[in-house]
Amino acid sequence: MTQQWSSRDAWKCVSVYFLLILLGSTLIVLFSWPLLKGWDRQPVTFLALGCVDIFASLVPTLYFARIRSFAQFKSMFVLDSKPNKAVWQGIVVMIALQGLSLGLGLFARHLGFRTRGTDVPNLATASVPELFVFVSLTLVAPFWEEIMMRGFLYRAFRSSYSKTASSVLIVSLTAITHGPRFIGSIIAAIVLIAFALVLCWLMERTGKIWNCILAHLVFNSIFVLFYFAHR
Repeated sequence: MTQQWSSRDAWKCVSVYFLLILLGSTLIVLFSWPLLKGWDRQPVTFLALGCVDIFASLVPTLYFARIRSFAQFKSMFVLDSKPNKAVWQGIVVMIALQGLSLGLGLFARHLGFRTRGTDVPNLATASVPELFVFVSLTLVAPFWEEIMMRGFLYRAFRSSYSKTASSVLIVSLTAITHGPRFIGSIIAAIVLIAFALVLCWLMERTGKIWNCILAHLVFNSIFVLFYFAHR
């Protein structure tokens, strides 16, 4: 895997990402809390937080990747390279992981246990439009998350660290950025760890970001289907 970036680029990107998340989230809370009743469950709050997350992810990624044009963006992030057959292995694993997560989560709820990490019935109680959920989780999130996580950070870490160390760093970042799900249940935590590792393996093996994006899309799509079923 050809490396264009250094681990220093990755650490700078991560630092700026968390700084922008902190600043953006603080501003949203300060403006929403006194103005909106039940502000934390309002559609506009979800939209604002989503926009902050996308901005905080893509801006430092593109900056520290030293992207100057769309053509360079496509080339350096391997977006001009089509997925190969390995994507089907990733998709099969993602279906199995999400099926395990949702199945065990619903079974645990049936037994009376709280499983906030699966987020299916909980998200269904929020006043978020279905179109927003569909577009944000199945189309937008897989693209920008993979551009940052596997397209830039993993490859930048690999310039200095081993496959194992780089994967552990990405898993740790995934746990932090998906904190509510990760700490909500042991089921969700295990599935998210496996999810991040499989995507790192796909990137390491194939070097094709579309493999990661499509596998991620399938994982999120199954979640959204359960979301709609519990709406």
